[in-house]
Amino acid sequence: MDLQFVLQALAILFHVFFMVLYPPISCFLMYKLFTGGYFAILLGYLIWLIYDWQTPSKGSRLSMALRRTYYMKLCQQYFPITLRKTAELDPSKNYIIGHHPHGILSFGATNFCQEYSNFSSLYPGMRSYLSTLKMNFLFPIRREYFEFLGVTDCSKNAIQYLLSKPRKGAAVAIVIGGAEEALEAHPGKHRVVLKSRKGFIKLALHCGTLKPVLLSSCQAVAVLFNIFIILISPLPILYYIYYILMYTSYWWVMMLYFLWYLYDYESPRRGSHLFMCLRRCSLFKCLADYFPVYLKKTAPLSPRKNYLIANHPHGITAAGLFVNFLTEATGFSDAYPGITTYPGTLDINFLIPFRREYMLMLGAISCGRESVKYMLSKPAGGHAVVLAVGGAEEALEAHPGVSRIILKSRKGFVRLALICGASLVPSYSFGEVDVFNQINNEKGSLLRRVQDWFRKIATFSTPIFYGSYIFLPYRRPICTVVGRPIDVEKCEDPTQEQIDRLHEIYVNELLTLFNNYKVSYGLPESAQLEIL
Repeated sequence: MDLQFVLQALAILFHVFFMVLYPPISCFLMYKLFTGGYFAILLGYLIWLIYDWQTPSKGSRLSMALRRTYYMKLCQQYFPITLRKTAELDPSKNYIIGHHPHGILSFGATNFCQEYSNFSSLYPGMRSYLSTLKMNFLFPIRREYFEFLGVTDCSKNAIQYLLSKPRKGAAVAIVIGGAEEALEAHPGKHRVVLKSRKGFIKLALHCGTLKPVLLSSCQAVAVLFNIFIILISPLPILYYIYYILMYTSYWWVMMLYFLWYLYDYESPRRGSHLFMCLRRCSLFKCLADYFPVYLKKTAPLSPRKNYLIANHPHGITAAGLFVNFLTEATGFSDAYPGITTYPGTLDINFLIPFRREYMLMLGAISCGRESVKYMLSKPAGGHAVVLAVGGAEEALEAHPGVSRIILKSRKGFVRLALICGASLVPSYSFGEVDVFNQINNEKGSLLRRVQDWFRKIATFSTPIFYGSYIFLPYRRPICTVVGRPIDVEKCEDPTQEQIDRLHEIYVNELLTLFNNYKVSYGLPESAQLEIL
């Protein structure tokens, strides 16, 4: 028989013993101590118990060393017990984790009181606590064992204590169904006790750890405003300009604006008019919370260098790129101090009056060669130009669950990086293609041929899409993972061989990033990034 299996079985037997058989045995041992002349030992422990009585309600005595013991590893490997991550947890916040189902002994819940399922690695900066009934802390030795594992009392006061502490990053796991749910535990049955269990919701709302799943008015306004600016605003803006010029006495106001427009025409190619206060507008935070949108940092960026961040995929509206790089809603400046982002977009987006000023104040620039070169050639460093490399063509490939990008023939950004000596940084927005459905437009279909024809003429594409309530995007998480920088040696006149070699390195880095994080953000292990 395999020795490893024997050790695992012994570990589980000890766990079952400690959970089920130990309480009556501990009571018997206490009785023997009382009647066997060891009253002093019992009295000493009782004094300690009185002194330590509130510890399970005050955050326990979490010891990471105990969570990492070989015994805990054996218990985890016996089944095995695994932990699957689907979204980020912000360590600047506290969380209540509702765990289902209870089962007989809640083995799955041990993910939150041992480290061999990699909770701390998956959620850096977070501290997990598992809550249980107060009666489990009545039995000597076992109560200390639970305390050192970070197990706490599941009472209202105990949970509030943890979630209300100034130090954030606490995640309290509660087995919501409790003892009643254990009676529903049968193999093959997926049954939980939840309908009447609302106390944890009240606690979360009280402590600010759970946001209601209903769409808030702030989020609705933010999303509608963003859709209006991107898709709808050109028509009403042009109409009102025409109306003011033709039917009001304020035509001179528009003439002044047009003089400004001519004077400022080159600004999209000269670094924009970035106004950080606008980037920090709370409306963008509401926009980020709608999906929600997250930013994942995998490596630092030096403020002494310039960077070209290539973002994939474009999706329908490039929501991940917009929120993460054009606003401060996800804290880019905090994650990468000293780095200022300048997302590039089509020149056509700067033609519409007033909207162009909005884009320029957000720090958007033209994605043209001269514009990108201007920003990346600044000697001071700390500039990061962000490009959706796949562009308009890639938007036509945006279908939920499809990981497909346009990259094989896109080498202009690589050439620019070589000319400017800017480091290349791959980034991938997981979930970007899932927030809208797009009408089927397979290559070769009549619709796709029309879309491709129009794209070549107009430079932008026309995906036919729909979402929640037709025009609202679905509330599905988007996480933009920013990879490690690829150092690039400056070469003012790169050869095709140099461009191809750097492009190959970039593609390999992007594939590595995708494969390393795809499971963490909801894609199956078998998912492959298709590069066209």
